[in-house]
Amino acid sequence: SNSTTNGKQSNQSYREIQTEALSKLVRSPSPTLMIVDSRTMEYDDGKRIPGANVIPANASIGNITANLPDKEAMIVVYCSNVKCPSSGLLADRLVRMGYKNVWKYPGGIEEWEAAGQKVEMGKPAAESAAET
Repeated sequence: SNSTTNGKQSNQSYREIQTEALSKLVRSPSPTLMIVDSRTMEYDDGKRIPGANVIPANASIGNITANLPDKEAMIVVYCSNVKCPSSGLLADRLVRMGYKNVWKYPGGIEEWEAAGQKVEMGKPAAESAAET
């Protein structure tokens, strides 16, 4: 009866959240909400959904657990757009690592910005290592 989820039980995969629901969360943040920009260095333009942490999809396990200590927290992962694979890759990794409440925002920063939502500028990962 559960064959549609590729053999995974539904509680062992991530769910998807859309712009309107995410914007409500961003406007009234909870201490247990973690928003994660999963873009790797070469795709990171520094634009952020407000409050987002940067944890690239290829981050080490140590980096992930240091930034996301609470396995019960609501974690929303995004990247550039619907075609970008990073958010799905990181969301899958988090689920496999035992995080219980993982969400993917498929539209990413492009849909967020196109919808007129507030964007913060962070420091792209590439620049933080090589200041001029």
